[in-house]
Amino acid sequence: MKIGYSYWGFLADIKMDKDGNELSTPDGNAFYSWAIIQGLQHAGAEVYQIMPDRDRHAFHKQGVRNMFRRFCCLDRATAYMKMHKHMYDGIDDWSDVTREQLYDIWLRNGIDKLDAILHEWRMLIPGRNDVRGKDFQPDYFIQNVLIEFCAEYDVKLIIFDLDYKLTVENIRNMPNSGNNVYVLELGYKWKDWPQAYHVEIPFDYNELCAGSKLLRCSEVKANYKTDLVYIGNRYERDDYIDKYIPSDSDLDITFYGNWLLDGYNDCVEKWSHINFGQRLQASEIGNVYEKSVCTILLAKDVYYENGFMTARLLEALYYGCLPLFPVDYGRDIIEKYAGTNADLLTVRNDREVAEKVQFFRKNVSLRNSIIRDLRYGLKFMDKSFITSKILEIAGEGNEV
Repeated sequence: MKIGYSYWGFLADIKMDKDGNELSTPDGNAFYSWAIIQGLQHAGAEVYQIMPDRDRHAFHKQGVRNMFRRFCCLDRATAYMKMHKHMYDGIDDWSDVTREQLYDIWLRNGIDKLDAILHEWRMLIPGRNDVRGKDFQPDYFIQNVLIEFCAEYDVKLIIFDLDYKLTVENIRNMPNSGNNVYVLELGYKWKDWPQAYHVEIPFDYNELCAGSKLLRCSEVKANYKTDLVYIGNRYERDDYIDKYIPSDSDLDITFYGNWLLDGYNDCVEKWSHINFGQRLQASEIGNVYEKSVCTILLAKDVYYENGFMTARLLEALYYGCLPLFPVDYGRDIIEKYAGTNADLLTVRNDREVAEKVQFFRKNVSLRNSIIRDLRYGLKFMDKSFITSKILEIAGEGNEV
């Protein structure tokens, strides 16, 4: 089979522009996208990158070996190198690219002959992807053209709804009323939609169980830099910060993400008990988790309401940081991911967060044992399940 993968992100450890400067952009593709690509390739599919290859500058500056040094090195490098990704070579300025040019590029590269395209849904972001100009980002434009293209050439479009910004109206307003459109989601918001399926954010289960450099420390040698860490953005999470992050404890609490960017200027004043750091490169995330006792799985209302579990859980466990589950997820969802440790890892308020972080800082052996248990319990998050679903959809109605 031939499968397109349309994601607006980076796979490499370092995000880089054409001049070799490191970029700060809000994407989290590095930890899971390679697993989707590799899973499809291992199943015998050819994978075509539909969005521009944003790693090409790092490739030219660093080479493939240096791009993938932080985790799952050979697997990530191989997935990247085997993917078809050179459609847009020579295009650095997207401000003047037209719909007709995209059609021409896609037809010349056989995109109309693909069995399906997995597309991570993009939303309109005023000032970033809506106005043509020097810093124009073409993700939303490419998405709109791609929807038309798939309808016109009868290519199955599988939308990966990662932000829960896709709506039923979006689909019904697509050409042919979205009859050839499918939805994958990490929760259960779309459970009543006939062509929607629940999946898990994917990783390699064997790699997850092996972990990083982790779990080598004893209670005597444990030397954590941070008590409670959160790596992620602020979007729609203010109420849960107030609910769960202790303001009257002696904990060292640090958040990394867009907290000091994107027009926010009140974080330091509003939450003076939190240390705020910058966005992290994929190469930096592991160092932070490895030196932190616990993280907390802060999420948006719509994520909690629908049992939507992001890659933060896998990242934390892989690098050896114990996740705490806000009670807002509900008991069934917490038990799904935490198993027999659900009660011990559930938190209901900031007081419980402080108590459990302090407890696990003193009980490192128990903490590490729980991390091992959680890792081994997440076999259902292996990459094989999402790639099987993609290939199943791609093969529907065709002779396979």
